[in-house]
Amino acid sequence: MKQRKMVNGLLLAFVVLALVATGFSKDKPVESQWVSTPASIDGMNTEWGNVSLITYKKTKVDYTFMNGEKDLFILFIFKDPKYLSSINWTGLTVWLSSQGKEDKNLGIRFIRKQISADDYIAILEKQVGNAMPEEKKEQIRQNKAYWLFEQELINKNAADYSEDTPNPKFNGASFRNNVLQKNIIYELAISFSKLAEIAPEIGAGPGKSLSLNFEWGGASKEYKEALAVGMAQQDTRARAAGATGSLTSERGASEGLGDVERSSSNLARMRSQLQKVKKYNFWVEVNLAQNK
Repeated sequence: MKQRKMVNGLLLAFVVLALVATGFSKDKPVESQWVSTPASIDGMNTEWGNVSLITYKKTKVDYTFMNGEKDLFILFIFKDPKYLSSINWTGLTVWLSSQGKEDKNLGIRFIRKQISADDYIAILEKQVGNAMPEEKKEQIRQNKAYWLFEQELINKNAADYSEDTPNPKFNGASFRNNVLQKNIIYELAISFSKLAEIAPEIGAGPGKSLSLNFEWGGASKEYKEALAVGMAQQDTRARAAGATGSLTSERGASEGLGDVERSSSNLARMRSQLQKVKKYNFWVEVNLAQNK
């Protein structure tokens, strides 16, 4: 009898663990607030004053939602910069799934990239389909670099999808990010109609419900490449300092090391840095508002 009770108790424990693992126990759905006028996507929170913020305590992130007839708007605020991780290289990805499902098959990656003035000119010329006047080009070249805000579509169900090829650009979303009173703000917009063209099964629109996952950080390919470039530049400076006899900390770090030893040291430093870079993500269920 005692043995049977013990077995039943273990089975009950396994059932509870299974329910928790599959997401049975979740936070309450977040209610999106209806907005008649589309939000201005400028990386500010001026239009969100009457909307309640929800806090994801593990990363000290505040977030909330608004929607109209055509678009979903998301406000995402980092209150502690240490949880940004490598977002400058990975961007912020929003995975979208139908209500109650937690699959990462369709996502939109929001990423900010720095480009040269000439690259910026080329993009503007492509948009208008005409060559830009030289006077206008010289004005643009007064700044050496510009920020480009891009949205990429990740569609793992697409026949031509591959992790090794660049994600296509997605014109059904937009975003800006900004710094306001030590908070890093991401303001996003996603078009319901453009989303429906790609994944009608999600059923995004007023009065519907969605499961969203916010994901950022980690040792992405872009981050690894940037880290390798940075270490190479540091190594070059250390070599130059050693050659001129300058007593710097960089020379001290690599003085007396041969090429093989220096390469081994750099690999060890890279592994150590990559272990510190964390990847974050969490799921949210959203009830989209409808006009009453």
